[in-house]
Amino acid sequence: MFHTSSFHHHDKFILICCADTFVGHALAAYIATVLQHQPGMISKNWRVRALCERMEGMADLVSLNVDVQAQMKHVKSTVIVPGMTENQVSDAVNVIDAASKEGVKRVYMISMMGCDTADEDTPLGQFRKIEDHLRSVYAYGRWSVFRHTFLHNNFIFWTRMVEKNGELGMPMSSTTEFTTIDILDVCDAVTTVLLSPKKQDTDDGSAVEAIKRIYELTGPCTYTGDDAVNKLCKAIGAEEGTVKYKELELQNMRDYFEEIKKTHLPPLNTTVTANTTSPYVPDPQYHLEPVAIEVMLGWFVAATVSGVMGKVSNDARDLLGEPPRDIFAFFEEQRDNFRPPSGGDGDGDDIV
Repeated sequence: MFHTSSFHHHDKFILICCADTFVGHALAAYIATVLQHQPGMISKNWRVRALCERMEGMADLVSLNVDVQAQMKHVKSTVIVPGMTENQVSDAVNVIDAASKEGVKRVYMISMMGCDTADEDTPLGQFRKIEDHLRSVYAYGRWSVFRHTFLHNNFIFWTRMVEKNGELGMPMSSTTEFTTIDILDVCDAVTTVLLSPKKQDTDDGSAVEAIKRIYELTGPCTYTGDDAVNKLCKAIGAEEGTVKYKELELQNMRDYFEEIKKTHLPPLNTTVTANTTSPYVPDPQYHLEPVAIEVMLGWFVAATVSGVMGKVSNDARDLLGEPPRDIFAFFEEQRDNFRPPSGGDGDGDDIV
């Protein structure tokens, strides 16, 4: 029902689920762009197919020759990106089962660090349910899970707090250590395995046991809330202390996200709904769905309770061939969106 482009019977597709989520859309756009710049892949008829619920904002994918429709025909690899809906588990299970039935040989999943320690009834914990189903259905096949940490790019949701209050507030202490990673590095790592599946092998053999199953994608180091505001101030050319870290209650963070979804304008140089060239910066009005908010809040809980978000992994570096981008690079790139308060201490509009 989502048919938007024709395909040749020789086409071989990489299916990306939930392309109307931030991660799904970014991944579909990234892989399609890489294919366009690799003539060998084009000559072998490789294309991206995107599965989505909302057709709004898919024009940029169609312009990249992405086939936007719901079917498994000619699909050779599938990437499960959990949807940001209450049906995220059942929807993902249906796709995994359909892929198995159609004989899709390689299935991968985008998950999040912390899902294995979160309550299974929470949106973050349900990522683990999807992982378990994938592991069960493809027990003897080629499957892997990419668990990423908090995305640099999500900090775009804090631009209003920075501008109005001169604060970067999160529901964890200023000394809690956490990692982040850029969506571009996540896409690059996943694409490396998708297009060069032998990189997934852990030795020279071809046995199922030699396949790396879980990748943990983090940046090159840990940060604290204080580290983050210092890097932000430096990136935007502001004096140290212009933006301060603030520890928030979980409900205050939820209220803030819900408020900016309703009232905040999209950031500059973005997004799929703004019909621009970059799908790598999220739009609060489009992407801050209730489940997406709860997933982020679950990440903060995991960072505080289990400390798992303070773990640095070399998996991204090994796949990229170089260290992932530091959070400073993202703040510097988005400096026009992070405008410090003109009065130094905010304008009195208490938004959290």
